[in-house]
Amino acid sequence: MADLDSTRYISDLNQAWVALGIGLVYVIYYITFVVKKPLIICGNPRLRDFIDTNLPVLNEDYWPLFWCLNGKFQTLLKGVTNKTVRISVNWTYRRDVLVTPDGGEICLDWVDNDKKSLHLRDERPTVIIVPGLSGSSGEVYVIHMVESVQKLGYRSVVFNNRGLGGCRLKTPRTFCPKNTEDFRTVVQHIRKDYPNAPLFALGASAGGLNLFHYLADYGKDCQLNGAMIVSVLYEMFASTKNLETFPNVLLFNQTLIRDLHYDMLLPNQDILRTHKNLDVNSILQTGKETTHSLKPVSLKWIRCSDLTKAFDEMDEILASSNRPSISHSPYRTDVWLQGLETILQGLQSNWTYAQNQNTYAIHECG
Repeated sequence: MADLDSTRYISDLNQAWVALGIGLVYVIYYITFVVKKPLIICGNPRLRDFIDTNLPVLNEDYWPLFWCLNGKFQTLLKGVTNKTVRISVNWTYRRDVLVTPDGGEICLDWVDNDKKSLHLRDERPTVIIVPGLSGSSGEVYVIHMVESVQKLGYRSVVFNNRGLGGCRLKTPRTFCPKNTEDFRTVVQHIRKDYPNAPLFALGASAGGLNLFHYLADYGKDCQLNGAMIVSVLYEMFASTKNLETFPNVLLFNQTLIRDLHYDMLLPNQDILRTHKNLDVNSILQTGKETTHSLKPVSLKWIRCSDLTKAFDEMDEILASSNRPSISHSPYRTDVWLQGLETILQGLQSNWTYAQNQNTYAIHECG
C-alpha cells in the first residue's frame, strides 16, 4: 500500500514538473518571440521623426493576449464572446433617429457622459464611432470603444448604418463604404446640436473605410477635428480573395453572411424587394444555405444599393470601395493601425502602399 502511494506521489510530481517545464518554455517563447515593438513602415523620414516624437507609445513593447496569440483566433474569440458574453455597463444609450434627405433613417446611439465629464455639455468633445460591415452599437468591441471615450470625459455617438442596430430600412438603400452622404448628414446633424464641441471620428474595418472616403471627399470641409482608422480594408480585391480562401471562408465568411442575413436582410426584405436591381429571393436563399451548412459561399452575392446607381457587378463595388489615394486628400499625414495576421488584408499590399505614399503604418506583433 505504501509502495502504491509512493508511486502515485512520484507520478504526480513528475506530471507537475512536466507541466511546469512546458509553462516555462511557453513563457520564454512569449517574451522572446512574441512580445515586440510594432513594425513601423514609413515612406517619409520627416514624418517618421514627427510621429516618433509625438507618439512615444510606439517605442513600447506590444503584449498580445497571453493565452490567445494568433490574430485569427482572437477574431474567433471576438465572435464567440459577442454572442455569449454580456458586458455590464453603467450607462444606457440615448437613441436619436435621424431622417436623411432621401427619406431613409439612421439611428444614432449617444452616451452623453454628463456625470463623469469635466467638460461643459455644449463644449464637451464628441467622438463618432463607426462600426464595421455588420456591426452596431451592441457589438462588444463598440461597447469597449464607448467605455474608452467615456473614461476620457468625452461624449460618444455610435453611427448605426441604415438597417442595422435595430433600425429598419425606410428605403431600399443600405450601406456602401464609398458613399459618404450619410456620413456627411450625421456630421452636420451633430455640428448643429453642438457647434462649439470638438468633433472626432473613430472607424473600424468597413466603418474605417467609409470614414477615410469621407475625409478624402470633403477634405478641409469635413468638419472633424481629428480621425482614427483601425483595421481598415486597404485593397478590396485582395481582402475579398483572402476571405474566400480556406479556412477563412468557413470561419469568418459565414459569420459575416450570417450577421447580414439575420440583422439586415430578413427584417428588411419587404422594402428591399422594391429595388429593381436586387434579386432578394436569391440573396435570401443563398444566405439561408450558408447559415445552415458548411458550404463555402462567397460574399459576392451582397449588393450595395447606392442613391444614384445600383451596382450590378461585384468587381465594380470592390473597385469603387478601395481606399482612395492619399494624394486625393488634403491631409498629408495618414496614420493607420493594422494587425500582422489580419484576415482581410495581406501584409504585402500594405507594405507596398506605405512605401509609395507619405504614410505611416503600424503592424501589431503576434
